Amino acid sequence: MKKNGFKYDLKLMAREPIMILFAVLPIFLMLLFRFGFPVAGQLLFEKTGFDLSLYNVYIFAMIIAMTPYMTGTLAGFLMLDEKDGNVLDLILVTPAGFGGYLFSRMLIPIVVSLIYLVPGFILFSSYYSSSVIIPGIVLLAVMEGVIVTLLLFSIAANKVQGLTVAKGLGILLIPMFFDLFGNKFLMTVGYATPFYWIYAYIKEGDPESLVCGLMVNSVWLATMLILGFRRTYRIKTFSR
Repeated sequence: MKKNGFKYDLKLMAREPIMILFAVLPIFLMLLFRFGFPVAGQLLFEKTGFDLSLYNVYIFAMIIAMTPYMTGTLAGFLMLDEKDGNVLDLILVTPAGFGGYLFSRMLIPIVVSLIYLVPGFILFSSYYSSSVIIPGIVLLAVMEGVIVTLLLFSIAANKVQGLTVAKGLGILLIPMFFDLFGNKFLMTVGYATPFYWIYAYIKEGDPESLVCGLMVNSVWLATMLILGFRRTYRIKTFSR
């Protein structure tokens, strides 16, 4: 598994502009939302009387959710690159097997998300009421990074399809805004999606929201693992 080292990952990312984009976009968006939105909000308030700061919880939830979305997409593209290069066929015959490979790849969205979430919490410290919710948000975020990785890896057959799928996965972020519509059906749909619970926990800050979020994310994660195993490889590969 020497090829799966840090230097190898950097080489893969360096030769694909889309991977570089997904690697740097989270911090760029954090800076844009933190320093650009207040200025835009002030101008909007002066012109129309609309107070954008009333929606800070949505802004903060979006920033947090974008981090696992981007890092998960990055890890998914790395896996698709190795799928295209038939690297996975070689990995399957190593002692670590696909399980070891999958574990090493899941560390990417987890570790990178943790790195990016630190400045996120610092920059947006005035956007949430208590630091007590930070561990729960982090746990939800890293789970969602793994979910996005497995979704992209399982659905897309190659990097070309992966780009289209990655754009489509952005729809998972939309349920965080369903509260704005006051529609019970949309709210029910939101409850079944993973990213909604980042917003719900930030807003409510109660253990119930965290527990529900962890349960929904766990179901998604288990489903994605099964989907990845069955769609990408023959089932007999994993029956050893």
